[in-house]
Amino acid sequence: MTPSLRTVFPLDPGFDETVARIEKLRLRVWSKIVGDSMARERFGRDSVDCRSIHVLLELNERLIAAARVTLCKEKNDVPDLISFQHCLEEMHFPLAVMSRTVVAEAEQGRGHSTLLTSERMKLAEENKMREIWVESDQRRTSHLCNDLGFRIAAESPDKTVPGKWWLLRKGLLSRKTL
Repeated sequence: MTPSLRTVFPLDPGFDETVARIEKLRLRVWSKIVGDSMARERFGRDSVDCRSIHVLLELNERLIAAARVTLCKEKNDVPDLISFQHCLEEMHFPLAVMSRTVVAEAEQGRGHSTLLTSERMKLAEENKMREIWVESDQRRTSHLCNDLGFRIAAESPDKTVPGKWWLLRKGLLSRKTL
């Protein structure tokens, strides 16, 4: 059976309930990697969730993957400053930040993350963002750079999640097209 893709916007009916479902999935997956306390702190529901667009994959009404994209008009809108603070001066607004990707353990390795990324990139383009930024672990960085056109902007200073993490960016619109 093929999962269904759904995009949820902040003003949609049932938005809060959907974000609560996403939070449960995030905590279930990330707790096994960083522990319960750090999972709640770094991947629990935050104020950015309420102003972001969420892309979901559901199978038989069961949430199996989710990710958010935050449309940022200015520096104050950028989420996850623990990671992006040192790159603020080189960002070109308006921009999109893709974050909080999570895939249920039993569903990993099936291309769900790639589908969520493609959908969020489309949303950024449709909303005329100049750039897209994302924090990526070492194993996904080559796919994002080689296949989707991102480039490494910096190493992430956030060390709460094990492994090497990178801040990636991709230009979408030039000043001439704005």
